[in-house]
Amino acid sequence: MTEARIGIIGTGWWATDTHIPALLAHPKARLVALCDSDPARLQAAADRYGQGENGQGEKEGANNSTDTVGVYTDVHQMLAEATLDGVIVVSSNATHYAVTKACLQAGVHVMLEKPMTLHAAEAQELVELSAQAGKELIIGYPFNFAPYAVRARAVIAGGELGAIQYVDLIYSSFMTPLFTGEGFAGRAFNVHGPDQYTKPALLGGGHGQVQITHGAGLLFYVTGLQPQRVSALMRNHGLAVDLINVMTVQFGQDAVGTAGGSGNYRGLVFRLLVGCENGWIDIDAQKGVGLIHHDGHTEEIRYDAQAAAHPLPYATAHNLVDVITGDATNGSSAEVGWRAVELLEAAYRSANQDGAFVDVSDLYR
Repeated sequence: MTEARIGIIGTGWWATDTHIPALLAHPKARLVALCDSDPARLQAAADRYGQGENGQGEKEGANNSTDTVGVYTDVHQMLAEATLDGVIVVSSNATHYAVTKACLQAGVHVMLEKPMTLHAAEAQELVELSAQAGKELIIGYPFNFAPYAVRARAVIAGGELGAIQYVDLIYSSFMTPLFTGEGFAGRAFNVHGPDQYTKPALLGGGHGQVQITHGAGLLFYVTGLQPQRVSALMRNHGLAVDLINVMTVQFGQDAVGTAGGSGNYRGLVFRLLVGCENGWIDIDAQKGVGLIHHDGHTEEIRYDAQAAAHPLPYATAHNLVDVITGDATNGSSAEVGWRAVELLEAAYRSANQDGAFVDVSDLYR
């Protein structure tokens, strides 16, 4: 296939600032449909990137087609009427399961933003449905496409470092302005700014569901581990959602570790350490560096964001297009997203029980 016809479900700030520009920058992508349950938000996106009621919107990048982009307020109508090869689901976290299930049942490939779902049983169902439908389900973890992550995964999978014994993950960033509703003062957005972070029912949680999930996606991508038991403490510090997360995790294969971070850190710390029998991996995603220590030698893998052809956040949308056209395989599988959901759901349950260990198997009862 020489062209991938893509629809966008959810036209909030991440769709209009990242995923749509990513599609327009890909020579084989064609944006054919936009869908959002909020008519005003949908119209604003259509005016910028398609043809809304006010005429032809702005077209950017390599995709300079003048075809009309269809606009829909109902997912099922879009799936029934638009000719689609794939969709990007960027709707609210609480809707991910139902929307993605409908897309897979309609026979299209899906790139689903993180977190995959809010419940492990839903994630498992989507993994199974994807396999049954013969359609790829890509989860929105762009860091999994960085060269240090791809190399670290290959080294561990190849057994070069032996069994994994210890994992340490930290993801800290400045989410307080979003959780308070203040937003990013002075930042310009393509269409509109973020507004979902003050809506716990749609978000499903705070720093854990929004940011720790990034780290969890990288952790499970690189290691191939599965969580078995989780103990967690969380603190809101006056917010409607969690701001601080601390987790102790027992994984399969006799590995143990920690995961956590703060949403009130004025900067970014994204670090993953994986200790193995015969060496260790040290990934500093904020700096774009991965180190592999083995037999007294250190291999360094760098990602130079300045030299990259496209921003790293474009990687997931581009992977969807490349999967459809046959130019690539799934680079961030639903299996990885599923394990991240298991970790987070168990962590939130544990935090509600003052840190008591929660068995992942209990999430399916």
